[in-house]
Amino acid sequence: MQYKEIWALDERDPFAPPEGGESVADVASRLANILLMTEAECEGYAILLVAHGDPLQIFQTILHATIHSDSFEKKGILDTNLDAVISAPVLSQHRKFSLFTGELRRVM
Repeated sequence: MQYKEIWALDERDPFAPPEGGESVADVASRLANILLMTEAECEGYAILLVAHGDPLQIFQTILHATIHSDSFEKKGILDTNLDAVISAPVLSQHRKFSLFTGELRRVM
């Protein structure tokens, strides 16, 4: 599959994996778990994440959705909001957060 086909699939159904790959929901769940562990271990520190573009834009999508949800609590970004953000309406929008090659972006 070409990127355009994968991105179209991601938008149609973020729970459907492309052939030989992970779905957006799979990546989001993995990233959410990493964020929960990082929050617990690195409280009070600045954190730099380095990855390929798609995981970073999926990561920013779940952060954005969590921070802008009605149930956002300051005690932990995803503690109470994970079920709300790992959803088709949220995840299908991850291309809105695409990055340029080598781009640095502050997300919080």
